[in-house]
Amino acid sequence: MFDSLIDMMSSNKSEDIGITFILSEEKEKFVSYNALYEKALRLLYVLQSKGIKPGEKIIIQIEDQEKYIYSLWACIMGGIIPVPLSTAITDEQMSRIFRVYNLFDYPYLLTSDDIFEIIKRFKENASSEIIGQFDLKRVLFYDEIDTADEKGTIHNANIDDVALIMFSSGSTGEPKGVKTTHRNILVTNEDLVEKFNVDSSDVSLHWMPLTHMVGIVFCHLFPIMTATPQYLMDKRVYFRFPKLWFNKICEHRATILLTANFGMKYLMSKIDQNEKHEWDFSHIKLITVGGEPLSIPLVNSFISSFEKYRIKRSMISPVYGVTEAMVVACVSQEKTINTYFLDRGSLSIGSLIKENPQDGISFVGLGTPPRRCKVRICDNEDRLLEDEKVGHIQVGGPNVSPGYYKPNDDAFTADGWYRSGDVGFIKDEEVVITGRAKEMIIVNMVNYYLFDIEMVIEKVDSSLVGNIAACGIQDKTSMEDEVLVFMQYEGDEIHFSELATKIRYSVKSKVGLDLKYIIPLKELPRTAVGKVNRVILKNIFLDGKFDEIINKLNQDHIDNKGELKNKQNEADIRENLVRIIKSVLEIENVNLTDNIFELGAKSLTVMSLSVEIEDFFNVLIDIRSIYERPMIEDICNSIQHLITEKEKIS
Repeated sequence: MFDSLIDMMSSNKSEDIGITFILSEEKEKFVSYNALYEKALRLLYVLQSKGIKPGEKIIIQIEDQEKYIYSLWACIMGGIIPVPLSTAITDEQMSRIFRVYNLFDYPYLLTSDDIFEIIKRFKENASSEIIGQFDLKRVLFYDEIDTADEKGTIHNANIDDVALIMFSSGSTGEPKGVKTTHRNILVTNEDLVEKFNVDSSDVSLHWMPLTHMVGIVFCHLFPIMTATPQYLMDKRVYFRFPKLWFNKICEHRATILLTANFGMKYLMSKIDQNEKHEWDFSHIKLITVGGEPLSIPLVNSFISSFEKYRIKRSMISPVYGVTEAMVVACVSQEKTINTYFLDRGSLSIGSLIKENPQDGISFVGLGTPPRRCKVRICDNEDRLLEDEKVGHIQVGGPNVSPGYYKPNDDAFTADGWYRSGDVGFIKDEEVVITGRAKEMIIVNMVNYYLFDIEMVIEKVDSSLVGNIAACGIQDKTSMEDEVLVFMQYEGDEIHFSELATKIRYSVKSKVGLDLKYIIPLKELPRTAVGKVNRVILKNIFLDGKFDEIINKLNQDHIDNKGELKNKQNEADIRENLVRIIKSVLEIENVNLTDNIFELGAKSLTVMSLSVEIEDFFNVLIDIRSIYERPMIEDICNSIQHLITEKEKIS
């Protein structure tokens, strides 16, 4: 094993092997591992000249992949602890940056001029409670540290030193910084080399964000450990030009890929099955699918859509990982994906699973743990359960984080095992997840805490405080989490419809989620101390006992959409589109009668704008329509039309 990530980089730096940044169909940029090493040392020199010492924290807010990677390695090589965070767009994401900042004792913030302008505008309008101890004097700008010819001094890192602090991909909730050591990363990647039979002929190509654990560890650090080439495509490029991913896989004969359910779904929605391509994917060794439970129906559709280009089911490997323990389980290259059909009554903690091939609920086997990762199943008192019994999934081994930056005693057992918050069982050494014990859901690889969704809803109307419950359920087809809201309510139907509309738009605009159902009940079940009992509500829903209420709500929705909803819808579309345009074009004054090209939009910013519209409104807007009708009010009308058509279909 390498002594540290620094030792790994020093040993494998080469002029011939490195990173290729895929910028467009025609444009790529190659940076050798040696050039990365040298550049990082020059950035480190400036950081050290500013008095930044080993152990100090630098929050990284840089969108450009190349500059981000240089910054990450400059910190690692100097023993400075990088804290990667996704660049913020929404107010909630922006406030999260400040919450993370205030967890530390006067950290630094490394960013670019354009991102800082967004941060500064948010700071000017935010409360002092959110801003906290934020200090403008501790803001570093990438262009100002990319100035030295001298090299910094490499830190003599210990393998158990903290290499970086990772925050899970949650959009809401109190952020928890996971201390990730050199050993955690090295052990995980060494075991994956063994698990996937990786050799010097392999080539990685990825589009997943590098601010998440899987992005940094698997997409970027893994190829450096194996001294193999890596091709990195920014997520925005992937979503603007989805066929480019397939084109580049073939062009560079990539063998190791990473995607997610929503990534496969997006490709199928964007690639016309009637078009003919020259793709040949027979060289692919592995397509890992992570971030959320693998959807077998989705995999079947994906294989069916692209098997003519020689994509095979045997290439697909589900991966189960958590930020606190890296990769917990995965299917080896030579094995098939198992599906278990289980009786619903056998899924409680401590129950022995009972297979029910006809009417059972399906669960996907996630494979076995990497060699040095240990997984056990325990009851509510952390007592070990036998194989094939359902319980809490706990993880141990050298891949597990030593803990959070701010200690959380509930996250680890007395004997040091990490409580994943997931529920499942082990059969023939394979790990199977059956649900989540945490009050949290995952949508498109982002964690959403249910109590924070409730807090957003409570702000809509004071009468809702303490009288709502958000619950997560898993769609049987897509395997994605969806949100239900139960509301204690005794008013009339018209007022409920108005209130429900406001709730939906508040959650969509502030959290970015669509609510599956809002169900009014005369009374909510509560615990002995008055807390709403989500578990009882969820079980009643799954038993179908709310179906009559839901059918009535659906009929009312069809019969009485009403002008209020339309007006609210139009107003929110205008408000949010204007906000997106301000952010993309980096301007302050925007009116509905403005032409976006007169405001400074160019071809690339139009593409960026279309991606932001798609991400926020969940509709696909044709870029050509923006060119044909560039007035902002016309774009609003197009979005409104797309949303209406989508509602008709659903």
